[in-house]
Amino acid sequence: MNAHLNSKNGSNLSRCISPRVSFTLPLVHEVRNRLTIVNLAIDMLTPTLLNADQKIYVDLIKGASLRINSLITELLNSGEPGEMCSDN
Repeated sequence: MNAHLNSKNGSNLSRCISPRVSFTLPLVHEVRNRLTIVNLAIDMLTPTLLNADQKIYVDLIKGASLRINSLITELLNSGEPGEMCSDN
């Protein structure tokens, strides 16, 4: 991850990122990858012939997945001022 944080002028921006952010970003990436797989599977199941009970479970999974994604977005948007510094 730190290799991606090097700017063109050679300064290492990783020292500007708080430990919270450096822990959170890879975690968020991994969770969102798995959510994408779950959502794709649900999208593939939805048009199939599901019985009433199965449709309930698919809807519950889809709702939970959307809520998790929403929580992740809220977490990313709740960054504390000063957690990342500018290039200046």
